Amino acid sequence: RDLMGRIASSRAMCALIKNQTETVITQSLRALEYLSEDNIPYRTATTCKLGIAYLTQGNRIEAKRLLTEARLISSTSGDTTTNITASLGLGILQEQENQLYQAAQTLQNAVRLATGIPFPGIVVAYAGLARIHYQWNDLDTSQRYCQQGIQMAQQIENTEWFVLCQVIHARLKLAQKDTGGASEIIAQTKRSMFHHGFAFRVAEVAAEEVLILLRQGNLPAAALLVQTHPLPLSQARVYLAQGDASAALALLEPSRLQAEANHWTDEQLRIMIIQAVALNAHGEMD
Repeated sequence: RDLMGRIASSRAMCALIKNQTETVITQSLRALEYLSEDNIPYRTATTCKLGIAYLTQGNRIEAKRLLTEARLISSTSGDTTTNITASLGLGILQEQENQLYQAAQTLQNAVRLATGIPFPGIVVAYAGLARIHYQWNDLDTSQRYCQQGIQMAQQIENTEWFVLCQVIHARLKLAQKDTGGASEIIAQTKRSMFHHGFAFRVAEVAAEEVLILLRQGNLPAAALLVQTHPLPLSQARVYLAQGDASAALALLEPSRLQAEANHWTDEQLRIMIIQAVALNAHGEMD
């Protein structure tokens, strides 16, 4: 039984590398069913993988429970690899819950744990820290973390993480009012993404591209782009740019309710900010 559990856990790892979330969940649950109770290393690593999969799926409550458990056990047992992975997942989760100071500490701790050992996934920490410092308007620090992430992603030739860092890089260019530079970065990112088949990052890149197009005043291109991707917030921004606040409000409220039901506090905040802009444009000042 334990051997069957180890095989399932290994299959879950292969699926995680390929971003096959449903398979990760299925195989991880199977592994935890079959693994011996005293096989702590495999059980902890599998718990961590399952937590990462739930986080990707948007099930943040279950992800938090599993990742916290995995980090606690791996820290006690001295399993550094699982400890780093669980810390990365928890850091991203805390960022999504708008707990930015806590998220920064968790991700910095992951970076410290990875010092001196080959751990490519630490790019995720650099990307997260870049996003957090961007939100704090500390653009210089954000840029530094972003560059660290890009350099490491290029060294290990992991296109997915390269895309993750390039999206933040483009956002920094926009904050610095360099729309041309932001546009160039996104174009480069799209070429790399499509060449390597990382389709699951398409919506994230498209959302950033919409912001760039709107900043450039290219409303027709932005309107065309949101028709090809399910991006409610981007679509609402386009409606606002077109002067149609009513359409923006009609689109945003169901999205806000969904985010609230799923406990996606970061998404709630983003939606509410755009709702406030739309209500103002609609003349509903209160």
